Amino acid sequence: MKSQSNDYPSVIQKLDSNTFVFNYNIEKKTKQTENEEEVYYEYDQIVINTDKLDHDEIIRETINTNFDINQQLKLVNDYHAYIIGLVKDESYKTRYEDFLSFRYTIKNKIQNLLIL
Repeated sequence: MKSQSNDYPSVIQKLDSNTFVFNYNIEKKTKQTENEEEVYYEYDQIVINTDKLDHDEIIRETINTNFDINQQLKLVNDYHAYIIGLVKDESYKTRYEDFLSFRYTIKNKIQNLLIL
């Protein structure tokens, strides 16, 4: 979910004993008002319900928020259909490669961003 704040958000926010918010892709933005330039932050936000937050849980929830399980399975099945020659449309391969690239990038970003 896209969120916005006037203050730089914490990467991890604890809401209660079993609920955390993970904020990522934080970007500083500006907009011009009548008299001044206003600074704000846009970012993606994921609510994670768990009693023990760790890298794997954040990675899993981030991937599943962007690609639900059914979408992930469809990407894999379509890719294999392309590989074994059932379909000729190369977009099946490209979409799966894009998913793997997203997964790899988000995993590295989370592991490098957070010290838990």
